[in-house]
Amino acid sequence: MSDSFKDIVGRHLVADLNGIADEDLKDSMAVQDLLRTALEETQHVILDVCVHQFEGGGFTLVFLLAESHLSVHTYPEKGYLAFDLFSCGAHDPRVVLERLAVMLQPKARHDRMLLRKG
Repeated sequence: MSDSFKDIVGRHLVADLNGIADEDLKDSMAVQDLLRTALEETQHVILDVCVHQFEGGGFTLVFLLAESHLSVHTYPEKGYLAFDLFSCGAHDPRVVLERLAVMLQPKARHDRMLLRKG
């Protein structure tokens, strides 16, 4: 392992997805089901799930993972979803984001991968 990567403890993927249909950003169960499947397929271990639906239709969804966490915040009035997945170990968080993007079909997407060092 090269010196530049020996202190990496995980990858932290954050993404902004814009231009999503507002009804898709109100359906917390559909998003939760898709993310649960994607996390399980990528061998993440789900410890707990918490979801809060707001009056305006948006929601916050958090998966507590043995590898860290996944959170999603939706803003239907803006057509916007904020995605945040921190995963230690060999898990690739991009796979989970790709599955979500296929489902929601955003018109624009900006993501950043941070290498977390210990």
